[in-house]
Amino acid sequence: MLDNGETITEVICNRERTEELTGITLKKAKEMAKDALDTTVVVEEMSEELLGSYYAVSGPELGRYVLADSIEPLGEPTETESVLIEARSI
Repeated sequence: MLDNGETITEVICNRERTEELTGITLKKAKEMAKDALDTTVVVEEMSEELLGSYYAVSGPELGRYVLADSIEPLGEPTETESVLIEARSI
């Protein structure tokens, strides 16, 4: 999901873009899930990589979804823990 401060948009990526963005291949994700007997380990690993980062996403919009043609990182990630604490205090 992307949040621009006004709206939340869900981004749908193909395998290639997901692997490029997270650094986790499908093979590695399957191994991680198999070793842990739980698929959430893959989600947690990807979240650590992506949460708090800024991205430019382009692609066709379908309601609340964007089918990502391209995703480009914009700058350095924020320190996510402090951002989450601040958001919870609002």
